[in-house]
Amino acid sequence: MRQPAWWVVVLAVACGGERAPRATADSLPSAPAPLAYLAEMAGRYPADAGLWATEPLRSRMTRLLGGDYEAFLENVRTSGPVSMEGGLVFVTGNCPSSAKVWGAAVLVADPAADRLLVK
Repeated sequence: MRQPAWWVVVLAVACGGERAPRATADSLPSAPAPLAYLAEMAGRYPADAGLWATEPLRSRMTRLLGGDYEAFLENVRTSGPVSMEGGLVFVTGNCPSSAKVWGAAVLVADPAADRLLVK
């Protein structure tokens, strides 16, 4: 299996992220992982794919970010395509160069573990 790029691993470790409960033999999901659909968006631009409006991603991000959700959307408005590396799905972005305040944002999702990192 191909290993994730070093910077994806460093980012995920350094930033923490949403913690899913540890799976046990009794709690392993029988249904597909809720975030598995994100892998299908690889190569597409978030705006073109409507990524930020998809569920359960939108609900989970609004819960994680609270009042910072709109700032996240502004900071990821200019982004590259959804990427996939070593089983992780990620999007990086920044405010347009015309913005008065510079900002950046990142989403890293681990669909297999049902975990999100949003900064």
